[in-house]
Amino acid sequence: MADPIVVKVGQEAERLTEHIRRVGELTWDSFIIVWWRAVRRGILGDAARDDHALTDLLTRLRRDANWSYFTPTRRRLRERFDARLRAHRPCRSR
Repeated sequence: MADPIVVKVGQEAERLTEHIRRVGELTWDSFIIVWWRAVRRGILGDAARDDHALTDLLTRLRRDANWSYFTPTRRRLRERFDARLRAHRPCRSR
Protein backbone atom coordinates (compact mmCIF):
# COMPACT_ATOMS: atom_id res chain seq x y z
CA MET A 1 0.00 0.00 0.00
CA ALA A 2 3.03 2.27 0.18
CA ASP A 3 3.11 3.25 -3.49
CA PRO A 4 -0.22 5.15 -3.58
CA ILE A 5 0.62 6.87 -0.29
CA VAL A 6 4.03 7.95 -1.59
CA VAL A 7 2.35 9.40 -4.68
CA LYS A 8 -0.15 11.37 -2.58
CA VAL A 9 2.51 12.68 -0.24
CA GLY A 10 4.60 13.68 -3.26
CA GLN A 11 1.66 15.57 -4.76
CA GLU A 12 1.06 17.47 -1.54
CA ALA A 13 4.78 18.21 -1.20
CA GLU A 14 4.77 19.62 -4.75
CA ARG A 15 1.87 21.90 -3.84
CA LEU A 16 3.73 23.06 -0.75
CA THR A 17 6.87 23.72 -2.80
CA GLU A 18 4.84 25.81 -5.26
CA HIS A 19 3.34 27.75 -2.35
CA ILE A 20 6.81 28.41 -0.87
CA ARG A 21 8.09 29.65 -4.23
CA ARG A 22 5.08 31.95 -4.53
CA VAL A 23 5.26 33.49 -1.04
CA GLY A 24 8.99 33.12 -0.45
CA GLU A 25 8.93 31.27 2.86
CA LEU A 26 7.83 28.13 4.65
CA THR A 27 5.64 28.77 7.67
CA TRP A 28 4.30 26.36 10.23
CA ASP A 29 0.74 27.18 9.16
CA SER A 30 1.39 26.32 5.52
CA PHE A 31 3.29 23.15 6.47
CA ILE A 32 0.69 21.78 8.89
CA ILE A 33 -2.14 22.24 6.38
CA VAL A 34 -0.24 20.18 3.80
CA TRP A 35 0.81 17.62 6.42
CA TRP A 36 -2.77 16.89 7.46
CA ARG A 37 -3.94 16.84 3.84
CA ALA A 38 -1.35 14.17 3.08
CA VAL A 39 -2.30 12.20 6.19
CA ARG A 40 -6.02 12.33 5.42
CA ARG A 41 -5.45 11.32 1.78
CA GLY A 42 -3.08 8.51 2.72
CA ILE A 43 -5.33 7.03 5.38
CA LEU A 44 -8.87 7.91 4.32
CA GLY A 45 -8.55 8.58 0.59
CA ASP A 46 -8.63 11.62 -1.66
CA ALA A 47 -12.16 12.62 -0.66
CA ALA A 48 -10.89 13.40 2.86
CA ARG A 49 -8.18 15.77 1.61
CA ASP A 50 -9.94 18.97 2.62
CA ASP A 51 -11.84 17.70 5.66
CA HIS A 52 -10.08 20.07 8.05
CA ALA A 53 -12.95 19.67 10.52
CA LEU A 54 -12.05 16.00 10.96
CA THR A 55 -8.49 16.72 12.04
CA ASP A 56 -9.62 19.71 14.11
CA LEU A 57 -11.91 17.38 16.05
CA LEU A 58 -9.09 14.87 16.44
CA THR A 59 -6.81 17.61 17.78
CA ARG A 60 -9.40 18.63 20.33
CA LEU A 61 -9.93 15.03 21.44
CA ARG A 62 -6.19 14.44 21.75
CA ARG A 63 -5.74 17.67 23.72
CA ASP A 64 -8.50 16.62 26.11
CA ALA A 65 -6.99 13.14 26.43
CA ASN A 66 -3.83 14.71 27.85
CA TRP A 67 -5.96 15.94 30.75
CA SER A 68 -8.31 12.95 30.91
CA TYR A 69 -8.30 12.70 34.69
CA PHE A 70 -9.21 16.36 35.08
CA THR A 71 -11.78 16.95 32.34
CA PRO A 72 -15.16 15.41 31.62
CA THR A 73 -15.58 12.92 28.80
CA ARG A 74 -16.39 14.68 25.54
CA ARG A 75 -19.00 12.26 24.21
CA ARG A 76 -20.59 14.65 21.71
CA LEU A 77 -17.21 15.70 20.39
CA ARG A 78 -16.23 12.03 20.00
CA GLU A 79 -19.54 11.27 18.27
CA ARG A 80 -18.99 14.12 15.79
CA PHE A 81 -15.47 12.85 15.09
CA ASP A 82 -16.68 9.26 14.64
CA ALA A 83 -19.43 10.39 12.25
CA ARG A 84 -16.97 12.32 10.09
CA LEU A 85 -14.56 9.40 10.12
CA ARG A 86 -17.29 6.95 9.10
CA ALA A 87 -18.28 9.26 6.24
CA HIS A 88 -14.85 8.69 4.68
CA ARG A 89 -14.78 4.94 5.24
CA PRO A 90 -15.32 3.07 2.00
CA CYS A 91 -18.39 0.86 1.89
CA ARG A 92 -17.57 -2.78 2.22
CA SER A 93 -19.76 -5.57 0.99
CA ARG A 94 -20.52 -8.26 3.55
